[in-house]
Amino acid sequence: IISLGGLGHPDFGRLQERLKLEDTAAIALAAKRQPVHYQVFDLLYLDGQSVMEEPLWRRKNLLHHLLTPSERAQATDFVEREGVALFEAVRQHRLEGVVAKVKDSPYLPAKRASAWSKVKAMRQGKFVIGGYAFGGRRQEPFSSLLLGVYQEGQLRYVGSVAGGFSEAALKEVYAQLQPLVTSTCPFLEPPAVPRLIHWCQPVLVCQVRYGEWTRDRRLRFPLFVARRPDLDPSDCTGEGSIEGEVDAGGLPRNE
Repeated sequence: IISLGGLGHPDFGRLQERLKLEDTAAIALAAKRQPVHYQVFDLLYLDGQSVMEEPLWRRKNLLHHLLTPSERAQATDFVEREGVALFEAVRQHRLEGVVAKVKDSPYLPAKRASAWSKVKAMRQGKFVIGGYAFGGRRQEPFSSLLLGVYQEGQLRYVGSVAGGFSEAALKEVYAQLQPLVTSTCPFLEPPAVPRLIHWCQPVLVCQVRYGEWTRDRRLRFPLFVARRPDLDPSDCTGEGSIEGEVDAGGLPRNE
């Protein structure tokens, strides 16, 4: 189920807003102003009988034969032999990525990673480190870095990054942050982070991979890449490049 934004792209924030609605009148109004669409990508049962043992290409063909496209429900297309071109188009349109599947694979509940690969069109950006936090599974030396970008001369909080660190990177960044610890929050508006926070002078920059920006200007799926001692904090304005990243082991050979 998706909700499309202004550019015709799936907008996770819009979908979240719809899912929170409980009032009947509000739901009816949102159905007109903020419609949702059902994107059907697989067929598991036909006339009460399981077709999960059928190969994917046959399940997809059955699905397209059975489902008449409408304003609210459509069967997703599948592309063969043009995966690289499709992914490049996804990158150019700033979409999240593609899912590659082994075309003759059965549907295996809870085991789909062996036949499915997420190919994410990740962005990269540079961000100012404004502090670090403790909490969650990783207790030392910190659990996440608090990130910001400069807009109109003010450092604005854009989220925290907790993944992507090696043990060596954790220790290195922590050591570099210690002399910068301060009691003053460097962000224009202090973030509501439910953890023990140490503010830092905003002089260190890091490179981060992320999926996209949320509607409230927060990073989705951020991953730490590296420190960027070559960059000045004023260079961090929220602009990012896009790169390809293959998740779950690469593209299947026969897709």
